[in-house]
Amino acid sequence: MSRYKIKRYIVNIKSRERKIKKAIKHYNRKERYMERDLKRETVAIDMANEQVVFCASREDSFERLSENDVQFVSNERLPEDVVIEKMMVEKLLKCLALLDHSEQMLIKALYFQEKTERQLSKETGVHYSTIHSRKKKILEKLKKMLEK
Repeated sequence: MSRYKIKRYIVNIKSRERKIKKAIKHYNRKERYMERDLKRETVAIDMANEQVVFCASREDSFERLSENDVQFVSNERLPEDVVIEKMMVEKLLKCLALLDHSEQMLIKALYFQEKTERQLSKETGVHYSTIHSRKKKILEKLKKMLEK
């Protein structure tokens, strides 16, 4: 006889089976809802007022919306937004010109040449945490300049 005791593990299969069946039922209903209920139009009859109320489906076709003269939001940028953006870019460039040469070089390397702080650290020999703190100070300085 073995000196090791054999442990028995009993798994309650019936409770797990119920949970699985419940989950399957839930997701089947969710699938039906997504496939049919959202796309189905309904007609309600109000007997008290003697009216028929039509409820369109939540998911509608482009053709139907076009027939009903529904306006769609344009993805084009508004002229006002373009002008404001150009003005902000011009102001930012003026503020960048007011920075010291070393500050300008740091911002150009990080944002215009898209170098990481670690890459710049290897190139310049300055510790990356120093570069990070300088960048934060410069950005704060630019923010104050832009707010004026």
